[in-house]
Amino acid sequence: MLFKNTGLSAESELLLCCARTHVDIEQAERIRSLIGADIDWESLIRLAARHAMMPLLHWNLNAICPKAVPHIVLDLLRRSFELNALKNRFFAKELVRLLHLFEEHGVLAFPYKGPLLAVAAYSNLSLRQFGDLDIVVRELDSAKARDLLIGQGFELQVPSNKPDYFKDRYDYHLRGKDGRVNVEIHWSFTRTYWPFPYAVDRLWKRLAPVSFAGATVLSPPTEDLLLIPARTGPNTAGSA
Repeated sequence: MLFKNTGLSAESELLLCCARTHVDIEQAERIRSLIGADIDWESLIRLAARHAMMPLLHWNLNAICPKAVPHIVLDLLRRSFELNALKNRFFAKELVRLLHLFEEHGVLAFPYKGPLLAVAAYSNLSLRQFGDLDIVVRELDSAKARDLLIGQGFELQVPSNKPDYFKDRYDYHLRGKDGRVNVEIHWSFTRTYWPFPYAVDRLWKRLAPVSFAGATVLSPPTEDLLLIPARTGPNTAGSA
């Protein structure tokens, strides 16, 4: 599919063409054509960073036309890709460790977004950018899950200027002691007063084991992943 006559800039169209793990012959030719135009590489990099698409941009440009990309740009994309891959592998290992911790203490939990979505959507842990780990537990286990993480050195994040911060909340935000990993413990995905709150309770009977990072973890089926809100409020900007 090409994006002709859309009014998009060449940079936006190039990024859209690269927003996939598999590029067909027609799309590859369009990518080469766009690169042959007067691409503003600085604007393209900013756009890719803003949309958390740096890995996919590198993946496709490096595969399709690396010699047509300025060396300094390709090198920047390569270094960004390698750093993201390292970070994602570290996050995946940490996620498995925390899920095992919960299992050992009788806390039923499953991950969503983050590294698991990278594997589910892209079949490649390195191709997605995310900034934290999201783990869902039952509401009755939420305090226990929070305390288990605190026992591992995580710190509960509570704004000092919001004394009623946990009123009507559906998650805990915790930061690792070294600041490398942020974890969000969810027991719902939407606030209770939303007109159409997502019924998380229905998920627990639908979880299925999947292979992930050398371990077996629980995950909702794909159709539920499509419905689960990826962003749940105005303060959740950023990739996850």
